[in-house]
Amino acid sequence: MKWKAAVLGALLLFALLPFRSPSQDQRRNAVSPAKLEPMQNMGAYAADSGRPAFLPAEWGSLVSVQRIEGDRLMMFLQNEKGEIYLVRLVQRGQYFYLDTYDHGGVALVIRREQ
Repeated sequence: MKWKAAVLGALLLFALLPFRSPSQDQRRNAVSPAKLEPMQNMGAYAADSGRPAFLPAEWGSLVSVQRIEGDRLMMFLQNEKGEIYLVRLVQRGQYFYLDTYDHGGVALVIRREQ
């Protein structure tokens, strides 16, 4: 009689194995970008545009991105010293570019006094 209970338990176990929990399905169906592209500069002249854009690590981590008007956005970064960096972006279609149109500095820095 005990072996029948063991066989029945094993059959139930194997019958339930193919079912997945909802959390497993959510991980498999997670949203991710279709394509990742390195950010590029958007300059006043064609020769100045399209160059790869780099943000120095000392500028810190991304805090927020806010649309300021039309196709212009502002990235807010903050480093370990509490300094805040404001970096302008331009959106052209579905792509974002570092805004260097005015040939000025790429970032406005707000420093902290102690």
